[in-house]
Amino acid sequence: MWERWDALSPVAQRAAWRDADERHLALLDAVGPGQRTSVRVPYFAGLLDLASYAGHRLSEQAVHAWDVMVALDERAVLTAPDVALLWERIDLVATRFRDADALTRLAPQRVRVELTDPGQTLLLDIDTELHLYPTPPTDPTALLTGPAESALRFVYGRNRPQDPLAATGPISLDDLRTLFPGF
Repeated sequence: MWERWDALSPVAQRAAWRDADERHLALLDAVGPGQRTSVRVPYFAGLLDLASYAGHRLSEQAVHAWDVMVALDERAVLTAPDVALLWERIDLVATRFRDADALTRLAPQRVRVELTDPGQTLLLDIDTELHLYPTPPTDPTALLTGPAESALRFVYGRNRPQDPLAATGPISLDDLRTLFPGF
């Protein structure tokens, strides 16, 4: 399947994505009001009600839409509303799509994540498990700073060399890139 997709030109990939997105939205629209509370959708996060699934799917769609956009414009960024939606589910993504070997090699670390645009401080807890908490650490061992949009793509494995992110302390950006290889 991926070979066929990878063989498409960037313009053809964008057209195929738009077609698939329209079919998906039509399917969601076809669910009647009386069914919306009872429908359950199997998803990587578990069996979800329709509203939860839609939130996860919108998050996924935003990232994959960026994948397509950046193929045509290397300066493409996620929109502010997409960034806000994606940050709501970032712990699930960070926890699920991290590299196990990198996690073992880097643990234990408590990384203070200082976001700009909008300003927010988080805790990236690297231990036997990995979590990204919406509270600043009291005893950080390292620091990651940069715009929320760049940091978000970083966790999704979509970091670009020109992204304005900086890491200080015992963990480098290259270490964190191995931790978040993307999907």
